[in-house]
Amino acid sequence: QPFAGREKTKMMVKSADLLTILPTDGPVPNKILFPIRTEDYYVQKGKNGFGLYAARNIKKGEVVFSDSLEYMYGDVQEGDEIIFTDGAVKFGYLKRPRGVPDSIPSTRDMLIRTHGVDYLLPDPTNEFAGVGMTALEVPGMLMNHSCDPNVFSPEGIGGGLDGIASRDIKKGEELTDNYFLHDDEKGVVFECKCGAPNCVRDGGIIFENRSQIEKEKLLPSVSAVLRAKYEAEVGRGPPVKWDKPTFPQRISSGAPRLVFPGTFGADVLIKQDDDGNFALYSGRDFTAGERVYEYWQENWPFVSDSGDPISIDLVLACPEGKNDLPEGTLFHLDPKELAAAKDKRDKVLFSGWSMLIEHSCEPNLIVGGKGESDYDNWRSTYATKDIRQGEKLTADYNCILWDRTESQNAAYCTCGSEKCVGAKKGFKYLSRNEQEERKLWGVTHMRDKGVSPQIGEALSSHVREHLRRMGDDVMSSSSSSSSSSSSSDDDSSSDDESSSDA
Repeated sequence: QPFAGREKTKMMVKSADLLTILPTDGPVPNKILFPIRTEDYYVQKGKNGFGLYAARNIKKGEVVFSDSLEYMYGDVQEGDEIIFTDGAVKFGYLKRPRGVPDSIPSTRDMLIRTHGVDYLLPDPTNEFAGVGMTALEVPGMLMNHSCDPNVFSPEGIGGGLDGIASRDIKKGEELTDNYFLHDDEKGVVFECKCGAPNCVRDGGIIFENRSQIEKEKLLPSVSAVLRAKYEAEVGRGPPVKWDKPTFPQRISSGAPRLVFPGTFGADVLIKQDDDGNFALYSGRDFTAGERVYEYWQENWPFVSDSGDPISIDLVLACPEGKNDLPEGTLFHLDPKELAAAKDKRDKVLFSGWSMLIEHSCEPNLIVGGKGESDYDNWRSTYATKDIRQGEKLTADYNCILWDRTESQNAAYCTCGSEKCVGAKKGFKYLSRNEQEERKLWGVTHMRDKGVSPQIGEALSSHVREHLRRMGDDVMSSSSSSSSSSSSSDDDSSSDDESSSDA
């Protein structure tokens, strides 16, 4: 094992090309796996050590990557280790106690320690230039410095996590950044070997120590935090409010995880309800049939060294907060719920904001969308009725999952609606009348212009697949035929042993 107990240790990867010596003091840090190659970049050792290289031709202005550890890996904190692998190993394979999985070839991985960078989020009160927070850099931490970089942070609040091509970049070219245009690089001293015509070999000059003329010239290229601090310093803008988030807990690195997008730029809000649970609320008024938001329906794709796409589970995590939680909010998920929430194509029924939707037997959302192919990874949610700004967004779990009996709180329902069925065990356990009513929801509730509602569209592809196995092709049936279609239960029966569980 590369780490043993809480003793100070050293880890060496036995490879001429990949050599890492990492002393560790105190408690053994947490570790998580990260692919060494994606569609946009790959990790490789060059003349100046490990770096990022373009996996394709990149045009000026394109997003090369998003430094996203803050919202992808909730149980990783600054100072923890990242294991870069060949991409064929899933995060879920990380074993306990914290050891490198046997399936990772020792000659193909490397271990690095994470570090944070400051970035800016919008200030909901509009009193400050923004809220300064810390993000952990992956993959940006592997970019080498250049005095003439080809990657920079874009304009605007919250943009410091994106790596943008400052010029056209050829496939195989190293991706570089100017370290001294970031707020967190005050203590960095090194001999620069970038070889650029404007190279400052003495280690560079941080932004704060440059002349006023130089600062104004560099301002469009510096990070959003530095820009806001400078604007406040010269009296052109309000100050920055700092808010370093704390993580209430760490969750198992083996737990199922999915990408959670923040609500920035969306018409939804996240806040705690009266029971202290995080829930999703409408950010504006919606009319019946209007699309409320969309989400990605499968694990985020990467590519292997051979270029074949692979899927890996990403993490979402949750700083403490009340309202308008920033990108990177962590929620503990029920593994059994997630395991049940996939169809035969391994498509995820809950992802992004949908993971925060609460159950109601009379919901205001249809999850999964209408007029979309089951093979389309992007799925939409639509309003089943008019929704007012600030209203909690709900969906009927019984329309989404076939059998949730092993999930938490499935045996009862407290939604309080007039048509409450008393439980949220899944579509399988609804009475015949309750099933038939839900098949028609897409017809009776949706009024989206230009789209013809279909019977059964309020049901997820997961539920529809179970119905198809039983001879009920609900999406092609008519109103009259669906009323006589097969179902797993009727009013007097409790379970159909012939039906398969999710």
